[in-house]
Amino acid sequence: MSMTPEIIRNRYQKGHYEVAGKLVAVDRIKVRSMNFGQPWRGEEVENIAYEIKLHLQLATDIINWQLPDYVADARQFPDEQNLLDRLLAESGWISNAEQLMKTGSELLRQMVLEEYVHEMISQWFGDGQLSKDGYVLNSCNEVGLENEFIIIKGYCRNTASSSAYQDF
Repeated sequence: MSMTPEIIRNRYQKGHYEVAGKLVAVDRIKVRSMNFGQPWRGEEVENIAYEIKLHLQLATDIINWQLPDYVADARQFPDEQNLLDRLLAESGWISNAEQLMKTGSELLRQMVLEEYVHEMISQWFGDGQLSKDGYVLNSCNEVGLENEFIIIKGYCRNTASSSAYQDF
């Protein structure tokens, strides 16, 4: 999916974005590419809770784009210690998102969503220039399904706070 976030967003139903419980425009959000999930360095960096709803079709398309290669690698180089690999093997090596969502175990579905959630938000928001009154997503602490949407919760920071060398 080597397209700009704007092109990708035009292909899917509009999402819903809240930071600290308030609606935020999509162009005010970017994703931290390097060191995602690690603590911010810098003074006065506050973790702010966010919740994002993206249409399930985006998740399905990204899983269909990424999972077949993951499955091929896991089959060729099995890792018995890796729970996702074991669950995929038990499922008969499902590599199709639609089939996985219908017939895969709840744990397998959850693990696949968690595996690709960073890719989903990276594709949707991008990691380019930041607005001065925007937010940088830094974690995905919770991911789940609600009707036709994937719900993603985590923490971000306000772009007004200093975090040198960590945004790109």
